[in-house]
Amino acid sequence: MNYLSGRLNDVKTVWQLLASRIEGQTHVERLNSFYQGQAAGYDQFRKRLLHGRCELFESLAVPENGVWVEWHCRCFFALSMRNGSHVTSSHA
Repeated sequence: MNYLSGRLNDVKTVWQLLASRIEGQTHVERLNSFYQGQAAGYDQFRKRLLHGRCELFESLAVPENGVWVEWHCRCFFALSMRNGSHVTSSHA
């Protein structure tokens, strides 16, 4: 992702956080309505927002084939620390 597309992604994510209309009858529908507009770019946004995060994860002692799972809200960020190098992200 180049600099310009990264900044455009940030603007879209912030716009969705601040100004998106939340619709739905149930709690699940309202959560999905809130998150759907930001889901595609949120991981990259968070990566730039939380400075030092990658360095922190790289400094942790993780057993061979260990997995770090950070769970918050309704998504998770999983770091597969196999060989100390692979980082993956997914939404539940």
